Formats: sequence, structure tokens, C-alpha cells
Amino acid sequence: LSKRSLKRQLRSPPYLYLVLFASVHVCRLNFAVATFQEQVGSLGFGASEVDQFVVIFGRLLPLGFVGMPLIGYLLDNSTPLVVFLLVNAAGVLNSSLLLVPHSRPALLGAMCCVAVGRQFVYSTFFSELQRLASPRTYGTLAGLANLCVAATGLLLSPLSSLSTSTLAPWGEYAFAPANLLMMLLVLLLFTQPLSCWREARRARTSDGPTFVAVARGAPSPLAPASVLERGAPNSSLRVSLLTEPQAP
Repeated sequence: LSKRSLKRQLRSPPYLYLVLFASVHVCRLNFAVATFQEQVGSLGFGASEVDQFVVIFGRLLPLGFVGMPLIGYLLDNSTPLVVFLLVNAAGVLNSSLLLVPHSRPALLGAMCCVAVGRQFVYSTFFSELQRLASPRTYGTLAGLANLCVAATGLLLSPLSSLSTSTLAPWGEYAFAPANLLMMLLVLLLFTQPLSCWREARRARTSDGPTFVAVARGAPSPLAPASVLERGAPNSSLRVSLLTEPQAP
């Protein structure tokens, strides 16, 4: 993909998924940070407890770097599929914990997920973008992706207003619709990695020529499995788990 023109890179499924991945997660994380105090109050905690949790949350946010060794190790030694599944699972867990009222452990868990989740998302995004883009197009692709991510900030004010005013009578579940929406968007992000995993597994277990999954070091992070190399009639076929389809 890095050898293709800028126009083809912009329209490629791996790049579009990467932009969608970053947009959904950054929107979810920014919403959690921006409305944290209101969410804690709506979950049934008293004013003094809300102030305590706000202080704790403010101290936890800069400590998100503690998750860097884990995500760095996975980016270097695992497949992109595993990394994307991990980050998406952390996003679902975060939104789920914010649905539990009157629970200190759930709230503390949600705060930790936000703190390390930001590092997970940004590290994964820039690592896979570097793998996708060429030095000539990296700046343009990164700039356009960041523009799309920033545009999601327009959703924060309507969602916050909906939760704090229109749905205020819902009490403990005033923020539930917004968090469920974030969870649904993250769940949709599972479709592409799981599709790649199923196709690769089917290829490895099918009859006929031998299939070898090439995941680590693949030139593109996400796209349906495709045949990259065809040898002689009796040679094996090499299938990449996370590369964009190419013409035979």
C-alpha cells in the first residue's frame, strides 16, 4: 500500500478503518473526560465523593504511560489483529463500567481504562499509520486522519446536553444512552479484525494447497485476507492476514 498513489491510499480499506478506529475511540475518551464529574454525580455518589473521584481521576490521567510497555511489546511482537482486538475490548469494558451505579470498583476501573486507553489508541494509530504510509504521504494521511478525529468533537456538546438536561429525570441512567452508543460504535470496530481472523482460519484449515498466514510485518494493518503470491502449480499459496487485496 505504501507504494501506491496518495489517492489510492486515501480510499484503501486499511486506511479508512484506521481513521474510523481513531475517531471512535478518541470521541469516546474525550466524552468520558469532559463529562466525568457529571457522570459520577449521576451514578448516585454524593457531592463529597464526586469531588474525591474528580481529584483521583485528575491524578490518574497523567499516569497512562504505565500501559506503554504492554502496547509497545504487542505492537513489536504480536500481530495487528491482536492489538486492535485488545484496544477495542478495553473500549467496551470502559463504557460498560460507566453504566454501573453506586459502585466504587467499577468507577475506579473506568478511570484506569480511560488513563491507559488514550495511550493504547494513539500508539496503535500512529504505529499502524507508519506501516501503511510511505514517507512521502505520511504527513498528508496523518493530517487528514487527525482532521476527521477532531471533527468528532462536534458530537460532545450535543451528547452532553442530552444527558444532563433532556435525560436528567433518568437519574442514575442519564448517561446510559450516550455510553451505550459509544459501546455500540466500538463493537462495530470488531467486525473487520474478526472477519480477517475467520478468513485466515478458513484458509489454514481448507483442503488443497498449503496456506501460510503472514501477519507480523504485513505492509498494511487491516483488510480482508487476500492471496499475495502465487507460485508454480505445485507451490504453496501465501495468504496475508492483514493486507489489502491485490490483483493476482
